Parts: sequence; structure tokens; C-alpha cells
Amino acid sequence: MNITQLEKIIKQLEKYGLSDAIEDVEKWFSNLNDKQVNNIINLDVYPIKDLLLHERILIDLNFLNSDYYVEDTKLVNNANGYDFVQLLINIAKNEDSLKGEHHAKDMELISNAKSDKIAQCLGEVAKVFDSLGSEYHKNDMKLISNAKSDVIAQYLRDVAIDFYSLNSEHHAKDMELISNAKSDNIAQCLGGVAEDSASLNSEHHAKDMELISNAKSNNIASCLRYIATNFKSLNSEHHRKDMKLISKAKSDNIADYLCEIAISDSLQSDLHRYHMGMVASAKTDEEALKLMEDILEKLETQQEMKLVSEVNDKKQAEELVVIATSLTNKEKIDIIYNNAKNYADGDPKKEIPAEVFTYKN
Repeated sequence: MNITQLEKIIKQLEKYGLSDAIEDVEKWFSNLNDKQVNNIINLDVYPIKDLLLHERILIDLNFLNSDYYVEDTKLVNNANGYDFVQLLINIAKNEDSLKGEHHAKDMELISNAKSDKIAQCLGEVAKVFDSLGSEYHKNDMKLISNAKSDVIAQYLRDVAIDFYSLNSEHHAKDMELISNAKSDNIAQCLGGVAEDSASLNSEHHAKDMELISNAKSNNIASCLRYIATNFKSLNSEHHRKDMKLISKAKSDNIADYLCEIAISDSLQSDLHRYHMGMVASAKTDEEALKLMEDILEKLETQQEMKLVSEVNDKKQAEELVVIATSLTNKEKIDIIYNNAKNYADGDPKKEIPAEVFTYKN
């Protein structure tokens, strides 16, 4: 720094009333590098807002070292409201944002956001390393800034910074579907599936997202989301047909009943398609409810019978072990002899296989 530059810096400090904001004058001046010197000399935002001064952002050495110092100070100075100022300052000082290629455009989008909530969503995505380093960042930020509602903006934000989504082949299409959602509820359902690793790794993800986006009602969308993220359904042969049946349900209630069966023990039954078809074909909600209850009751009874059978088999095996361990060797030999004698059936030369030499029935 030469004397001419020093004089210009002092003049800028006086112009903006920044002298008293410097905690250690000696340290501050001695640490100024060429970029910081040029930035403060080229500062031109007048009249300056009190909020900007209060944050002492203009003399912050880290911010002064930014390639975007002059442009960012103008954006911050023109921001409306404390929340916008804070958001812009956070991005202006964020190292990941400053190192990336999107900083200037991100700052512009935040400053022009339609609402505080959308600005907040943009600000959060603009600081996430995974998003900044992805091929989707620019378009994701654009979709959030143009969101039809604050709620949809939040679901777009969640997916825009989700690690699993960013590393899947579905990210761009999923973001588009969420941004075009017919309702906030459907956007929420789409967002939930778009972040679900089980769905993202399945062959059904793309078609499931389309079915949810075209759902006839919010409730049907919620049912579809539930099945689209259910591990048992995703790994069964019935998933795709079950999703289609639910999407075409005659009513919200019937969709609920189909959803119940689609994640029940019916999945392991040979009658699953029959169960789903019966409920889907019901003429009224009441008829569908009765069918569902009957199906689930029978499945529960079958499960109980299976458990009883397993318990009995285990009990019988334990009884045999007890009997076997209580026999003397003489008694065991007698049993083996009788087994062998029965096998020989009067033929003294008949070869007796090894498995016959047991005292266990």
C-alpha cells in the first residue's frame, strides 16, 4: 500500500463513518492486502444503510478479501428488511459460496426473492457444499425462486440439499415435479419420496413420482407416498400394480383401505392380487371397509395358527430331547436294535443304512 492508497482509504473510512468500527487500527491497516485495499477504495454505496454499518461488514477483513465485495455491498445495502440483510451478509461471507461459481447469481436471486421464506430457502441452498458442487445447483435455485408458494419452496429446498437425491439420476426430474405440484400437499408427498433412499434405489421411483404428481386428491397422494417408501412393498412383485390400483381408487377411503392391505401380510399371500382387486371393486366405502376388515382378520388368524404350529413343533422337539437324554445306554441300544430289526424285516443279510441306528423317532 502506498501513501496515495492510504489517503484514499482514510477518506473512505471518514465518508462512511467506519473509523470507530475498527477494533484494532494498527492490526487492521497492517493486514490489508492489495485486494482488500482496492475493494475499500472502490466502495461506492451512498447513502449507506444503518444496518450495513451495524454489522461492520464493510471493514471485515474476510469480506474485504472477497472478489464480490463491491457488488455484494450494493446488494446488501439495497435489501429491504433486517432478514434480507442478514441472509445476504451470511452468503457474502460464506467460504463455500465464495469459492464456487454461483455466488453472484445466488446473491442476486436472494435479493430479488418474492418472499422472506423463499429468500431463506435460497440462502440455505446457497451455503450447502453438496449443492454448490453439483450440476443441479443453478437450476435448483431458479426453481426455488420461482416457486408457486412458500410451502413448495421449502420442499424444493429440502430436496435440493438432500445427499441421496443429489447423487441419484432422478434429482432434476423430481425437482421439476415438485415445482409443478398441483397442491402443497402433493408437493410434500413428492418431496418425501424424492428424499427416500429406498425409493431412489428402486426400479419404481420414476413411475411412483408420476403417479403421485397426478393423484386425484391429496389423500390419495399421501397413500401413494406411503407405499412408494415402504420397503416391503418396494421389494415385492406387487408394488407397481398396487400403486396403480390406489391411484385409481374410487374414493379417499377406498385408497386408505387398499393402502392397509398393500403393506399387510397379504403381500406374502398367493391371494394378494385377489384381495386388492376385491377392495378396489367395492361399490361403496362401507363395502370396501368390510372386505378389508375380513381380509385382515383372516390373515391375522392364519398368522396366529402358523405361530401355534411353530410353537408346537418346537415343544415336540424339546420333549424328544428330554426323553433322549433321560434314557440309559442299554435302553438306547434296545431301541436301535428294534429299529434295525424292523428295517431288516426278517432278512438276516439285508444291509442296514446308518440312519437307522438312532434311538430318536
